[in-house]
Amino acid sequence: MIGYIRGSVVHVDASAGEIIIEAGQSGVGYNLYLIQHDIEQILVGDEITRFVSTQVREDAITLFGFRSAEERFLFNKLIMLNKVGPKLALSIMNTYTPAQLQDIVWNQDDASLRAISGIGKQLAAKLMIDLAKLLETCHFAPV
Repeated sequence: MIGYIRGSVVHVDASAGEIIIEAGQSGVGYNLYLIQHDIEQILVGDEITRFVSTQVREDAITLFGFRSAEERFLFNKLIMLNKVGPKLALSIMNTYTPAQLQDIVWNQDDASLRAISGIGKQLAAKLMIDLAKLLETCHFAPV
């Protein structure tokens, strides 16, 4: 499993939410999907390090990159939940920081979850319960 990647950005596609990063002098480029607010700050030629979550399916190996281990942790917790795949997890993280999401859960503010495309009333209610269990021992710092 890849824990992190450090290297030079050789391609940025903000509309698709992805970059290609060449790790070291290897000549190998890794495709990473990023949170939108992160990708908007990256330019071709930037040297960056991203923590990585590797998702393996029958037809693909997909890498998701995060600025902090905290963001990667939250992403991995989100995709463990029923009905939450990597795309919905990224949508949630595009909308809220880890600390904001934790506040939403603590305040039982399911309306904030319903504001995210793909989350309706039933899923929001279920996520509130599931996230409360997952996040009860986490304390994310405000950003």
